[in-house]
Amino acid sequence: MDLASSNVPFGEYTIAGTDYQGLKIHDYFFLRGIDKVKPGGLVAFITSNGTMDKVDPKVRQMIAEKADLVGAVRFPNNAFKENAGTEVTTDLIILRKKDGTPFEGQKWTDIVQVAEDTLDNGQTAPVMANEYFRDHPENALGQHTLKGTMYKEDSYALGLSMLELGTGTGLATALGSPARAEVYVRRTSPLGSGIPSCQESGPATNFDNQSPIRWDTLWHLFD
Repeated sequence: MDLASSNVPFGEYTIAGTDYQGLKIHDYFFLRGIDKVKPGGLVAFITSNGTMDKVDPKVRQMIAEKADLVGAVRFPNNAFKENAGTEVTTDLIILRKKDGTPFEGQKWTDIVQVAEDTLDNGQTAPVMANEYFRDHPENALGQHTLKGTMYKEDSYALGLSMLELGTGTGLATALGSPARAEVYVRRTSPLGSGIPSCQESGPATNFDNQSPIRWDTLWHLFD
């Protein structure tokens, strides 16, 4: 299988199976997805920011042993409120399974300070998030804040002050913007050939060693 893509389930419950026992359900899906694609294949999953932002790096390190991070996009915490009825900061994470060939993946195992925010009591506190968004701030489609309330007060949330979300037009504009970082996916054989949406949607028609693939191209591939 060349590609696994999904909006994976996420929650605080764990897996009781024999493989990856004890992992949260969303983390389990990442590792099993990587296991299922062939070497050099892609895993493109939408999940909560917990996978990238949890303080314990164990799961990210486990994933990094099997796959390289190609890139990620972070969506504001109410991007899916209308159709899912929930407010949660969400990430699109794209991984490439290791195949023994050179590939320069992105750094994402550590958590760092990416901003500061003012709490309700007037005190200023650091906002911690994945190091990937420190290095690629353009791929966080909003502002890092401590305004989240899903799990507890003053928790992390990606706010909307940089975007007018509306019905999704703001996100589509941001994803398709020329300012969005280009992603390079190196493969020895084309993955995108024969997929009409790939051929119609951007400057690259193949996942090869040279072609730049913009996020709008990837977005069409995974919808």
